[in-house]
Amino acid sequence: MTIFGIGTDIVSLKRIERIKKKFKYQFYKKILSKNEYQEIIKNNHPINFLANRFAIKEATSKALGTGIQQGIFFKHIELYYDKLGKPKINLLKNNINILNQSKIKSIHVSLTHDELYTFAVVVIET
Repeated sequence: MTIFGIGTDIVSLKRIERIKKKFKYQFYKKILSKNEYQEIIKNNHPINFLANRFAIKEATSKALGTGIQQGIFFKHIELYYDKLGKPKINLLKNNINILNQSKIKSIHVSLTHDELYTFAVVVIET
């Protein structure tokens, strides 16, 4: 396999908290997929939840080489965890076309955070 793209992003939890306070549920609807939106309602740590998703979505858009544009939207990039707790990406809607055109075989995700920041790395292979 060949590396198609690498993307990284770092997010300040304080920044996410400010955005959440200002825009409330509009922010949720802008960046979260339907599944993620259902999850955050039950989540005890919404700031961490949002920061993780925001960082992963930014890193994914960078690895795709598109950024958030050209039919790529935050809510069409979904973060989920497998049975072992490993983070995974599910690309929704228009992103399927990108997968098919680019012949993407796998997407590798790494996510870490501390009290102040969340950091994400995404590597896409063809």
